[in-house]
Amino acid sequence: MGMRAPSPRHAPCTGDIARDVDGNTSAEGDLMTVGVATRGRFIENRLVIMGLLPSLVCPLSSEIMRDPVCAADGWTYERRAIQAYFGNAGKALLLSPVTGQRLVSRALVPCHVVAQIVKQHLPDLPPLATRVSKLQLIHQWQLQEILSYLDAPSLARCEASWPSFLAASAASVAWQSLLARDFPFHEAAAAEHSTPPGGEVPLARARRCYAIAARAAALTRPAAKPCWERGAPASQGLTLVASR
Repeated sequence: MGMRAPSPRHAPCTGDIARDVDGNTSAEGDLMTVGVATRGRFIENRLVIMGLLPSLVCPLSSEIMRDPVCAADGWTYERRAIQAYFGNAGKALLLSPVTGQRLVSRALVPCHVVAQIVKQHLPDLPPLATRVSKLQLIHQWQLQEILSYLDAPSLARCEASWPSFLAASAASVAWQSLLARDFPFHEAAAAEHSTPPGGEVPLARARRCYAIAARAAALTRPAAKPCWERGAPASQGLTLVASR
């Protein structure tokens, strides 16, 4: 998957749009309004799942493996999928579906490690034959790269639309960077670097400081032309294209 960004420079949000930033909620039960410990556990668990998921998906069926087995090529497959692959090959020369190298044996060994990881981290599995989308298999650093091109309203809406976007944003400095770039001289930017009150997590704190600065800028906008209006036009977002 490739990315095209018209311009990484963009205007900060002010006025009504600032409410998207300050009032961002997610489908997981308004994560930004629950306790710090709950938010931290959710984000930590999501990051763990994002890191593990590519290894828990069968390379043949693109499904989360329920009965993982190791083949002679060293790769792990869903038993049903690899057995069907063997059956379709018949008596022909058997090649690894991943490496393309010859398989010296059709023996399959249960992979208890993968089975335990799936049981521990993915207790609520989707129905059988449910394929995992390519988007869900994107690495954390790739999601963070995508989010780094967005302006504040787009970033807030992405966080509310998908838990993995929220987790990737929380593990990055996206909001801190936006605050420092769009409002470098506002007192909220300085407050963001002070000691967080009550153990407030950096994600919520940076977003809250950005919303404060955006509201203040909206109030003073008629009196003075903001610096961002003298720069590049607002970002038009991203265009994701599938690479061959």
